[in-house]
Amino acid sequence: MDTSRNKKSGTGNRRDHEDNNIACIERMKHTNYRLQCRDRELDLTGQAKIMGILNSTPDSFFDGGSLSTGSRTIDVDRAVEKGLKMIEEGADIIDIGGESTKPGALKVDAEEELRRILPVIRELRRQSDILISVDTYKATVAEQALLAGAQLINDISGFSFDPDIAQVCSHFHAAAILMHTSGDPANMKWSHQTRAAGTDILNRVTHSLLDRIQHAEQQGVCNIIVDPGFGFGKSVFENYTLLRRLHDFHTLKRPLLAGLSRKSFLGKALQKHPDQAVPSPDKRLTATIAANTIALINGANILRVHDIEEAVQTLAVTSSVNGGKPKRPGSPGHSVQSYNFS
Repeated sequence: MDTSRNKKSGTGNRRDHEDNNIACIERMKHTNYRLQCRDRELDLTGQAKIMGILNSTPDSFFDGGSLSTGSRTIDVDRAVEKGLKMIEEGADIIDIGGESTKPGALKVDAEEELRRILPVIRELRRQSDILISVDTYKATVAEQALLAGAQLINDISGFSFDPDIAQVCSHFHAAAILMHTSGDPANMKWSHQTRAAGTDILNRVTHSLLDRIQHAEQQGVCNIIVDPGFGFGKSVFENYTLLRRLHDFHTLKRPLLAGLSRKSFLGKALQKHPDQAVPSPDKRLTATIAANTIALINGANILRVHDIEEAVQTLAVTSSVNGGKPKRPGSPGHSVQSYNFS
């Protein structure tokens, strides 16, 4: 037996393993991104942030209707209470949505969307200093939301559904999240029902986001976050490819948001037999934690989640790998009355 060869091979394997560990740690450091969100700075230097999902909708795929009264009218007090609880648990941003974008969801007009979200924005702004994002692709809704106190617009279409929304963001000096989508949610299927496209998903999404970034900058929007759009018109294989290669999107030189929370492609991995139903969203929390961990290791700057406490704990563990000292719920940085954006 050639023991010298084995020793050399073992040394090489250890060195490769160490190099891989270093690469993972470097990705977790993120890029020194600081975004101006109207009068606030969103500091994404060194540690990712947690965005809490607050759906003022009757039909969102996971928690739709949870804040509605019997008449499907949004209970503003309950919505604000939920938002404040998210802040106490460690959310850095609250993302308020008034229209479901799940596959096959019915569209609502701007008036209905505003009816659902404006009272929540105003009251949450009155009671806290949290950074408020609004999940909308409509210029009219974005304008009224920003006037009510929001600072960030989260557009699933990357400014492609409504050409006027970029100008609204520019006028208010609001930051924007530009997401990739393969089409209109009303015509989409769940990921486990979607076939992979013929083109390479990484290149397709990268080129599309680059185009959206250039469009936004031409309209005067400079503070941009990109989102590869997990689940939006992508097959199970394509979603996992994007998750595995998430760090590649840093070539766009913009902070990355990962919206993985309880998505159907995670449920597909939990399916024990092809003949069985894909586990429902309420069964996908552990899978979400696993996916968020992978996203953080691969350089995600923001996690958009339904479950704040679990995401904060996930961030605490992954940050500790790099010797970080993540903020804990209840620390000064997570006070409801005095919120520190640094």
